[in-house]
Amino acid sequence: MNLSKLKSTQGALLRLVPPATEVRIDGEAAERDEPWTLAEVQSACLRLVNFRTNQQAVLSPDHVHSFTSSPPGAAFAGFLELKVRIDISSREPIVTIIPSGPAKTLERPARQALHVRVRRLLDRVSPEILRAARSSPGTIEVMIGAANLALLNRLQEEQGFDELVAVWPNGNVCMGLGNRMGGHIHDEDALGSLHGIVLEIRAGLILRPDD
Repeated sequence: MNLSKLKSTQGALLRLVPPATEVRIDGEAAERDEPWTLAEVQSACLRLVNFRTNQQAVLSPDHVHSFTSSPPGAAFAGFLELKVRIDISSREPIVTIIPSGPAKTLERPARQALHVRVRRLLDRVSPEILRAARSSPGTIEVMIGAANLALLNRLQEEQGFDELVAVWPNGNVCMGLGNRMGGHIHDEDALGSLHGIVLEIRAGLILRPDD
């Protein structure tokens, strides 16, 4: 697409078609139909910024199929139809082509391995957890929010989890925003009450590559 046609829309909110995706902790991809700001338009590229996460994606002209204006009164300027899909599972979004023609018959990629999903969850709670495990083997005390604790419990049900991490509660609870428990790593992704757990990170989680 000739990106100069989007100059008048620079700074506006757009919806992507197809929406961006994000791999859930259970390994399945979920669509995130949410607004993106058209932050910059040049002849050779455009830059999109996710309104919720502030992640940025840079696209080339041949990544864009078309622009269609939004219905009157809508809270966004229009729909940007893409030939690629943006995945926001990582801090840096990943752009992949949408297969067409014979390429559509390619097998769907298998969901992410368990050790990758466990690492992603621990990083979501706090990147300090894996940093601490790498620097000083032993147990790590963590105050974790209810939502991430529920995800951790789901991962515990999968075969092979015990080879990666041992988890048990320590009975501590923090109530209210801003409360902190000394000697613990605190969940950076939680706003409500936090529950104390003890983690023993196994070498299999630290050493295995993200395959």
